[in-house]
Amino acid sequence: MNVFPFTSLLVNTYNKYIKMALRYAASRSVSASALSCSSSRSMAVRAFASSSSSIVGADQTLAQNKIYHKTNMAALILTPVALAAHPSALSMPIDVSLAILFPLHAHFGMNWIMTDYVSKDASHPARFAMAAATALTALGLLKLSVTGDGIVGSMKNLWTGAPSKETAEKK
Repeated sequence: MNVFPFTSLLVNTYNKYIKMALRYAASRSVSASALSCSSSRSMAVRAFASSSSSIVGADQTLAQNKIYHKTNMAALILTPVALAAHPSALSMPIDVSLAILFPLHAHFGMNWIMTDYVSKDASHPARFAMAAATALTALGLLKLSVTGDGIVGSMKNLWTGAPSKETAEKK
């Protein structure tokens, strides 16, 4: 009987990531002889893990890809909940969550577009500009969520044309 039932799953996952790291290292012009030695595995893993894993290079790693998909699912779930729960106590926490989710999700998606369509010379400044735009957008939405009507309240005001009760009471 196997004491650790998930051992084979862990080993297979580890091997998959090692192979992916080796392919990444190979694409970064690491010589074939360096890839064949056993110490090159740790070198490839380090190269793969450290490659633009910041928010500026938000489309480079598997973890960032997972964050992108998780923000997508969270936004798909929270958006209808926010619309349904707007004039309640849940409005502010949901709006704050959306104020972080929307810019973060857009940031990861725009980085993939930059990878495909922006030249290598302009890529680095464009990614820093995108990070700045993401931060400013998140700060603006957070301010709207905390001090104003929130994201949903502001969107509802676009259709009704009247300020919400919260805004009228503040004045």
